[in-house]
Amino acid sequence: MLDTHAAVKELTKAGLSEDAAEAIVQVQLRTLHQGLATKEDLYRATSAIKEELSDYRIEAEKRFGSIEAHFGEVEKRFGSIEAHFGDIEKHFGEVEKRFSALEGSIAGLEVATEKRFSALEGNLGEFKVEVERRFGRLTMLTWVVLVIVLLSNPIAARLLERLLGVSF
Repeated sequence: MLDTHAAVKELTKAGLSEDAAEAIVQVQLRTLHQGLATKEDLYRATSAIKEELSDYRIEAEKRFGSIEAHFGEVEKRFGSIEAHFGDIEKHFGEVEKRFSALEGSIAGLEVATEKRFSALEGNLGEFKVEVERRFGRLTMLTWVVLVIVLLSNPIAARLLERLLGVSF
């Protein structure tokens, strides 16, 4: 604040008349008061700022609320997706177990089939030996019977000679 009495005294001491000094001090007071804010001005400005900040705060809370709600929805969706991934992984585990069981069964079948084929090959080999043995005996028997027939029946001998192209 400006001490007007001290200012008037100082101006009169410098040589101005008292009326001129008071006029100068009054002009300075008006000029000084024009740029200054009063307590009431400051109170109104701070109230307006507080009100505006409150509006911004309310708007920000609304926006954050909607963002939180949106994130809640996203979390729900991802939660359900994660649950589905868990189910899918569980099913893949079951499929994997079944494939492993099938592979084991196939390997067992391959071993059993190989054993059976080996047994069949052995049986066929034995059968072949037996057939050759019997057929060989049969051939020998056939020749013996033929010789007996040829010796005892000259007509049969002539027929065989013509059929086989061999003379007896």
